[in-house]
Amino acid sequence: MTTLELTASGTWAAWDLGYPADVGRALDGEWDPVLAELLGVERRFRWQGIGYPAVGFLNPDPNTSYDESVAIGVTEGLRLVEVLIGPLPPIVHAVEDLDDLVFDELTELDLDLIGYSQGAEVVIRIAMALLQRGLRPRRIATFGSPCRPPGPTLVGNNPPGSGISRLYTPKPLRRITCDIVRDKGEMYGGAREDTYLPEFYGLFVKAEVSIPFAAAALQWAMPYVAGGLGAVLTGNPFALLKVVDLKKAAATAAQLIDFASTQAHTSYHLPAPEFGGRTGIQVAIDFLTAA
Repeated sequence: MTTLELTASGTWAAWDLGYPADVGRALDGEWDPVLAELLGVERRFRWQGIGYPAVGFLNPDPNTSYDESVAIGVTEGLRLVEVLIGPLPPIVHAVEDLDDLVFDELTELDLDLIGYSQGAEVVIRIAMALLQRGLRPRRIATFGSPCRPPGPTLVGNNPPGSGISRLYTPKPLRRITCDIVRDKGEMYGGAREDTYLPEFYGLFVKAEVSIPFAAAALQWAMPYVAGGLGAVLTGNPFALLKVVDLKKAAATAAQLIDFASTQAHTSYHLPAPEFGGRTGIQVAIDFLTAA
C-alpha cells in the first residue's frame, strides 16, 4: 500500500523547497523501482508538493494576503487528494464540531500531511476539511506550526506557549500529529499567553502589507523595552492599537528578540537537544516511517 506524502512549504518557498519537501523527497527516494520489481515490493511512499502562492507580507505578491494564500493552498491540496487518492465525500460535520469527533469512527486515508510555518496551517486546514467529511490522514508532521496546541508534543518536549494563530489542530487528530517545535525562540509554534503576538497575528494575516510580521511586531514593541510609549513608524499595521499593559508589551518584545537572536524557526535542519540530537527533518522521517 502506497501512502501519499502531501507537503506544503513555508512562506516564500517554492513547492519543492524547504523542510516538508526534504522529508517528502527522502521518503520517496527510498523506493527503487528496479529492486521493487525484482522483489515484488510495493512502493511505500509517494511525494507530492502542493503548488500554492506561499505569500503574504508583500513578497512576492503585494495583492495576496497570508489568509488568501493559505486558502489557495487548502483548495489545491484537496484537489490533489481527489486526483491521487479518489473523490471526497460531501461535508457532514461543521467546523465547530470537529473537536467532538471520535478518532476510531474516522476513515483513514493513505495520506500523510507535512507542512512548515504557513504550510503547516495549510495542512492542518486540509486535515480539518477531511474531518468534516468523516476522513483523516494517516499521520501529520509539522515544523514551527502556528496551529500547535498547548502542552507536550509527540516528540516529548513542551515548548512554552502555543501556535500563534490560536487555530489549534482538532483534538481527534492530535494523537497522529507530530508538532516539531524548538524549545526557545520559536515564535510561530510557541507564542506565549503573556504577549500580544496572537492578537497581532490575527490582524496581520488579513493585510496586504509591505513589512514582515516579525519586523512589524518588533518595531511596535521596541519602545516598551526602553520604557517608552507609542512611537511606531508610519505604515506599521499595529500603529493604531491602543495598548495599556506595559508588562505584556515588554514580554512581547522579549519573545521577538528571542525569535530574532536564536533563529529557531529556521533551524530545523540542525541537530537539537530537545530532539535527542536529531534534526527536525529526521524527527519527521522517523515519525512517518515508524510502525
